[in-house]
Amino acid sequence: MRKLLYLPLLFTVVSVYAQEKDSTKNLRFGTYTSIYNLYPNALENLNQQLRSNERLDLSDNIQGVSVGFTQRFEDQNSYLALRSSFFSATDMEDSDDHTRLRIWELSATSHYDVVPNQNWLAYPYLGIGANIANLVLLTQTPSSFENSLGNPVTTSLRQQYKTDLTLFADLGAGVERALRFPEATVYLGVSGGYRLSFSEPWSLDNLRYFTESEFSTQGWLFEIKLRSEIADSENRQNSRGLFKFFQ
Repeated sequence: MRKLLYLPLLFTVVSVYAQEKDSTKNLRFGTYTSIYNLYPNALENLNQQLRSNERLDLSDNIQGVSVGFTQRFEDQNSYLALRSSFFSATDMEDSDDHTRLRIWELSATSHYDVVPNQNWLAYPYLGIGANIANLVLLTQTPSSFENSLGNPVTTSLRQQYKTDLTLFADLGAGVERALRFPEATVYLGVSGGYRLSFSEPWSLDNLRYFTESEFSTQGWLFEIKLRSEIADSENRQNSRGLFKFFQ
């Protein structure tokens, strides 16, 4: 029931594009790619638990990439981004044992431009989505007593934990610059914000849930993004590219 609280956020994201006119023919679509840095609050507690059990801990931040597509009205710079993301973090030790954290996400984010300029965008953004986290612990051990004496052949013991589907909401601000070329418009930008997320317990092999240890991706996030749109005939005539970058 608590996850139903995110329904108003979903309505807010969608309603940004609910205009009182027939604008279907004015929609513009594009591609979206970005590089993420995520700093979950729960990562410190997870690392403490790993160290207390003589496991290798993870790096302080989680890095990832996002790909997807965008949609906007032709007479607006505000846009909606639908994307899938993958994050990962590993231990920083030179060891045969390994600790790996991987996160898969799907999200929708609305960016509302507040600057009346065709070449610059400055916006607050609001997004919602869902993710699944996966924690893998690999331990290298000798394959047998005899092999360990004469030939150091090892095998891996693998423990895999995961969380159930977890809902989150992102709130932040960003800026982008449009570069207009004859065949396409490219947007380069940066953004930062904070993520609110529910927590889910880790489960082992889909059998046992460890309710005393939960994980979420709530925390600060920063993004470098690249968007592109195919230019229409009018923009192809007026495109300036890099030569008028500071106009």
